Amino acid sequence: NFYMTNINAVIKLQQDALNPSIDTTSLLRTAYLIASKLSLTDFKQWISHELNGYDTPESIPQYRNVHGELQGHTARGWIPVSGYDTELFKILTTKPIENSIPDLQSLISKEKQIILKFSATLNNKLNERTNRETHYRLSINQNSLINIVEIVKNKILEWALTLEENGILGEGLEFTNIEKSIATS
Repeated sequence: NFYMTNINAVIKLQQDALNPSIDTTSLLRTAYLIASKLSLTDFKQWISHELNGYDTPESIPQYRNVHGELQGHTARGWIPVSGYDTELFKILTTKPIENSIPDLQSLISKEKQIILKFSATLNNKLNERTNRETHYRLSINQNSLINIVEIVKNKILEWALTLEENGILGEGLEFTNIEKSIATS
């Protein structure tokens, strides 16, 4: 446990980011603690969003846009839907994922396919456009969610490497005034 030793907090964070047995939620919590101690407001806010979820669509980063398969319900069950103009199809099959990393990790452990239902309004508009009465949904492969979690893990590793490159290491979980000054500049 590095809290009890003199290991550098930033080096420990790097090691944890490389360790497949350390989950991304734990990594985010450690990064949040370091960002707080270094008064890095923007990075702390990003970590908070990743830990707690995104509350507005415009705050969701691009890497959280996933693509799924548009499906419609027929007498044979759920089948892929095609035939829309390219722009509409892209809009219908792209979904920004606002869920927290803990939520995503839970979904990944339980589901191979994540099913997102369309609102009644959107479903009705699709019915009007196709001239049929059915239900639509978006099916997202679990790998799309795994990719989000891995990107977050990579961003934390990159951030920890940047801190080290700038001489910010921390002793245990304490940072010198010089390290804090470098971090905020």
